Amino acid sequence: MNLNPEQCDRFYRLWFLLLQHVNEREQLVPSLPENLQRGGVDPEHARILRDALWASDDYLDSFLAARQGQLPETDLALVAGWRDRISGKFYIMRHLKKQSIFLNQGAPSYAYGVLGIVSPISEVINRPLPVLVEATLIPFDDKIIYDSLLLPYPISFGSGIRKSLDIAYRNAQERSGIITSLGGLNAHEQIDATVIAVGNRKIINAFRKDLAAARLSSKMIIQHSNTLEAFADYLEKGLRPRSLLDINNNDIEMYWAIPSAQANAVSFKRFITFMLNTDRMDWDTAENIKGFLKQQ
Repeated sequence: MNLNPEQCDRFYRLWFLLLQHVNEREQLVPSLPENLQRGGVDPEHARILRDALWASDDYLDSFLAARQGQLPETDLALVAGWRDRISGKFYIMRHLKKQSIFLNQGAPSYAYGVLGIVSPISEVINRPLPVLVEATLIPFDDKIIYDSLLLPYPISFGSGIRKSLDIAYRNAQERSGIITSLGGLNAHEQIDATVIAVGNRKIINAFRKDLAAARLSSKMIIQHSNTLEAFADYLEKGLRPRSLLDINNNDIEMYWAIPSAQANAVSFKRFITFMLNTDRMDWDTAENIKGFLKQQ
């Protein structure tokens, strides 16, 4: 999916004015046309100006100050929201009906639902997925778009890397779902507790299936699952709701100190083993937690 024509015109009108503002201050490229109707912007010139623009918020701030009273407040607010951009390398993992899914490079993994501008991203990047791109994601009202420039890397991935990316994508979905708006510089830290709870239940359901595959009795499966559901509930009701994917030894120790906690060491040992074996937890974290559990 992509922006509708009215939204598209609005984005490019503001984007073009912003690039002009950067060039007027720095003279980085030859003079740009006065408006889009008189000609487009050379992609290489746009890249040079874009790189300068996103180096800091100084250009955004000076643009907003200079355009007070000249642009509608709604347009100024939209541009001001671009302070909440996310720049870097992303893997385009899926093209869905409503959006394309961008997975950030690095850990922890987050998945972003991104719209195209003039055309769907599947038409802009017409290559087998996954594709590694350099991009800057920006908010557009309650949506996420990119800043008109997608730079794909001419590389393909073997089965091992594709598998690791699929695992990272699964973890991102379980951690935060698909992020579809950028409401703050750390939007992934503002994920609703309800979304985290949904992801935690997905993890516990997978844990339950793992227990069944190990041929545990129904009674033991229920006991272990209930223990982890209680722990997940504890994480979700904290001052900063947490995903089971992000737990560490300190979380376990704090939970064990609660007199009323369902702190069953056997259940937790099985869960940590499951998390490690399914690439939901790194080895060092798992070993630290196991070391604590052995003492209980």
